[in-house]
Amino acid sequence: MNVICRIVPYLSITSFWVISMSFFRQANLYSYYMNNVAVTLCLILFGCYQINAAEKTTIEADNEKKIVEERQKPEFGTHLPTLQLTNSANKAYWLELNNDKTLILQHEAKGKLYRGSLLLFHAQGENADHPRIVRPLAKQFANLGWQVLIPNMPIEDFPDAKADMQATKAKSNPTEGADNNQVTKTEDSKEKSSNKKEKPTVSSEPTKKSHFYSSSDEYQQFVNHLVTQLIQNATPSNNIVLVANQNAGYWILDGIKNANELTQIVLIDPQQPANLSKDLKSGFQNQSLPVYTFISIQDPSSSFMNMENQKLWKNQFKRQNNTLFLRNGIQNENIWMAKTITGWIKSQEKTK
Repeated sequence: MNVICRIVPYLSITSFWVISMSFFRQANLYSYYMNNVAVTLCLILFGCYQINAAEKTTIEADNEKKIVEERQKPEFGTHLPTLQLTNSANKAYWLELNNDKTLILQHEAKGKLYRGSLLLFHAQGENADHPRIVRPLAKQFANLGWQVLIPNMPIEDFPDAKADMQATKAKSNPTEGADNNQVTKTEDSKEKSSNKKEKPTVSSEPTKKSHFYSSSDEYQQFVNHLVTQLIQNATPSNNIVLVANQNAGYWILDGIKNANELTQIVLIDPQQPANLSKDLKSGFQNQSLPVYTFISIQDPSSSFMNMENQKLWKNQFKRQNNTLFLRNGIQNENIWMAKTITGWIKSQEKTK
């Protein structure tokens, strides 16, 4: 349709010229010069059409290239170039991670006492300057003398393990789990359904979606590499603390096992991603860093609470706090959280 719309103006002009030439011939006004003019005009029209077609092809190629490039980029909870220009941090820079990159927001430490570096991982679907917890908590830590580095975490864009298993199971046994009330039809419903047209059969095949990460293991490798690079970018100090909120608390478990520079771990309302069937036992085993867990009593944190009760994470400075969430809720930032974490770290320094 677009091609037709582009051709119509040229065809209209050409038709008008042909009709005009016919009139001139009948009126004996046609001459050699008029013939040259006609040929020239036809060549101009043809050239315009070719240029227009070439421009259209170039635009379509550019659009297709742009779509391919967008598919090759990890998806984030916000537009990072915009966040780079408008944020509450003192500094924003891009961190290269193999073929990927992400935006890092850096809050400089304030006050006379420099306490160390703090790596703050936000919740899934949020960003490094989100107003719910990350932004106020970063400002509180900076006011207490911490340098805060906040990476923008990409969305967990990998195949849904549980959904794939359920789809495969449903395909192999479609009648399993069917409701008996749906199998038995009443006479009234039969009469009503007989008067209606039969709807076309919809395929039960799950819709295939392209993902940036081929698997959860590939996403895990990204997080591990991110943790390593952030530690290298942090200002050297006696304390390098990693704080992770919600799903980030799950992903950092593997990366911190070989991060010898880290001194403490803080988990805020840690949650296991809903689309993973892998348990937390492997993540908790062989962990020995001091850990402070701010955990709620809601269902999303139940898997972490179960692991906490099994005492697989062994450290004398291991602490758990659920009173802050009981009073204020997870959605509201508590001004005592940064002070509580800082006091916990200071108590460890006294024992060294």
